[in-house]
Amino acid sequence: MALMGPNFRRLRVVVDPIDRAAAEEAELERSRDFTRVLLRLLGALALLVVLAVELSSWFLPSAQEIARRVQDATRSVHAVDPGPEGIVFVLDTFYGGRREHGDRMAEALLETCPEEVAIARLDLGHALESTTIERALAAVLDYATVHPELPIVVNMSFGGDGATPRERELIAQLATANVALVAAAGNEGTRVERFPAALPGVLAIGNASDFGRAASSSFGDWVDLYLDGYFHTTVASTAPQVTGGAATSFSIDSGTSFSAARASGLVAAVANGRRLASDALLPELLAAGAIERGGTLDATRVRWRTDESWRRRVYWRSGLAVAVLLALHWALKKRPEEAVAAAGGEDPAAEAPAVAPLADEGRRRA
Repeated sequence: MALMGPNFRRLRVVVDPIDRAAAEEAELERSRDFTRVLLRLLGALALLVVLAVELSSWFLPSAQEIARRVQDATRSVHAVDPGPEGIVFVLDTFYGGRREHGDRMAEALLETCPEEVAIARLDLGHALESTTIERALAAVLDYATVHPELPIVVNMSFGGDGATPRERELIAQLATANVALVAAAGNEGTRVERFPAALPGVLAIGNASDFGRAASSSFGDWVDLYLDGYFHTTVASTAPQVTGGAATSFSIDSGTSFSAARASGLVAAVANGRRLASDALLPELLAAGAIERGGTLDATRVRWRTDESWRRRVYWRSGLAVAVLLALHWALKKRPEEAVAAAGGEDPAAEAPAVAPLADEGRRRA
């Protein structure tokens, strides 16, 4: 105690009173920081949603997009409205009470068909009888006669071992009327000719993968082109679910039917508003793909060279993607004040001690 005595009297217990105003200001600042972070996160999420919605139609066209572009021409062909650059007729099976073969053809066609080209469906029924096919071809020929200058493409994603004389006659008349005809080569994996693909004036389209012609695709000198026929789609399962309704699953189909549908869209793009038959459009299609007859066509390359509106969409969406990434970078990066707060509330610049100039130090020593 003797040693502490003199120093004990110098001790002071200093208790800083609570500054309520400062505490309230700090709490308010924390609330502001939380609000700013929340708004930035919500903004980033909104940007990602916008980007996802904008890009999704490149891969899976929505039901609204299909309904908007695909018209019903079964009852009256002349009731359909042609687009400014023509129309594509899809001759296929449609109305069976579920998602039919023709519905998927229309979706595949949307991937390559220019926006300015209309799409109309002609239902052939499930039996694909020759009389039904003949009526559909006759209706298209009548439509082509009424619209002599309108570019017309006919997609036929079906086939058989032969064609009736009436079918041959109608297809020959359509070719003479400068109607572009596209047909699936078939999925038998043989050289045997399939009709109507093997008929004169018809573009026969085979299936291809990333490694060349698909093994299931028919082939031979009568096949004009091979095109990617792998189709990615979402479908509703018909199996009942415990929770009710139907489950959504992802499926990959493949076949010359999808190849022909995509080729029909590319033919419409190459036509570019001109009324030309298949024989006249094939050289331009080959030139756009930089291949020879019987080669594998790159749909993206052809569309880039022939579809100006699609190029504009690519530019727009690329710019949108870059803008979203820059906005996300800005929204999520740390601000200087946040870095100071993370360091414990001290400004690193304030921690550096003041250093007197050397001249002043020398004078003090002297």
